[in-house]
Amino acid sequence: MKIRTIFTIAGAFVLLLFSFVSLQIDKKYTGKWTFEAPDAPEGSTKGSIEIRPGSVIMTFDEAVAFTSNWAKMKKDSLIYETTFDMATVLFSLRIIDDDNIKGKAVWKEGETSVYLKKAVVTVML
Repeated sequence: MKIRTIFTIAGAFVLLLFSFVSLQIDKKYTGKWTFEAPDAPEGSTKGSIEIRPGSVIMTFDEAVAFTSNWAKMKKDSLIYETTFDMATVLFSLRIIDDDNIKGKAVWKEGETSVYLKKAVVTVML
C-alpha cells in the first residue's frame, strides 16, 4: 500500500512539472511588441506589449500600463487575460512566425482582431 501511494504521488508530481513547463512563455517570444486592435474601444486600438515569462504588460497611447492577470503559452498559442477599467478581456493569439502574432480579444461587449509585430530595437553607438 505504501509503495502504491509513493508512485501515485511521484506520478502526480511529474505530470504537474510537465504541465508547468509546457505553459511557460517561450523565451524567443519575450520582449517588446507593437499591437493594433482596430475594433477595440477608442484609446485602446494600438500600443505596445511586453511579453514576459508568466505575464504580459500592455501599454496604450495614453501611456497607461496594464499587467495580465495570467498568461499561458501552449505550442503556437499565447492566451492571457487582462482587466481594463473593470472589464475582463481574454486574448487568444496564434504565433504566425518569430515576428508576427495574431488573434482576437474578447470582452463582454464585443471582440476585435489583434495584430502583434515584434518591435525593432535600435542600438545607437
